Amino acid sequence: MAGPSSRSERGPQQVNRWTWALMIGLAACIGIALATALGLGSPPVARVTGDFSDLMYTSGEALTRSKAASTIKLVAYGYTACPDACPATLTKMHGVLEALGVEGERISPLFVTLDPDHDTNAILEAYVHHFDPRIQGLTGERSKLQHSAERLNALPVDTVAKTTPDGGPNHAVRLYLLSAHNELLRTYELEDSTHLIAADIQRRLAPRG
Repeated sequence: MAGPSSRSERGPQQVNRWTWALMIGLAACIGIALATALGLGSPPVARVTGDFSDLMYTSGEALTRSKAASTIKLVAYGYTACPDACPATLTKMHGVLEALGVEGERISPLFVTLDPDHDTNAILEAYVHHFDPRIQGLTGERSKLQHSAERLNALPVDTVAKTTPDGGPNHAVRLYLLSAHNELLRTYELEDSTHLIAADIQRRLAPRG
């Protein structure tokens, strides 16, 4: 009797190869989908470094001399008289801190004012603590605050109005995640999922020693 054909001998191997190819392809699709969901699917942009030199907490302490200077930072820019955007941004920041749980203690949530003439230390502190007592307000000379915002592209470009309809300083409405060395790691929009933002931050935190 003639033995099995060469085709039948290769059949199981072909099936095995197709199975592995399917599994690898499926894993790749899942990985891409997860990265996209976390906002990590885009190619890296040019290196951007934040600058908080000479900025002060509402207590008068310089950020560069505080413990927070060497931790991951979650930063927002704005002003306390902002009618809608800044309250929404700080509400999002509070939600992210809540989603992080105890891990939220390992990052520094900061709100940098762009209106230092109005936002006195007392006003700024009361404002940020209304949303979350963990959020710290930063202030300083107007030129230093604007420089800090410009470093992270938080101010409008030349073709966009410098002030909002209510007369306040125009600014980007988003959260900025910076490393302990102030390198920009990621920006988050208000429509991004709070829990996915928290998951992205958590995976960037170094394991507890």
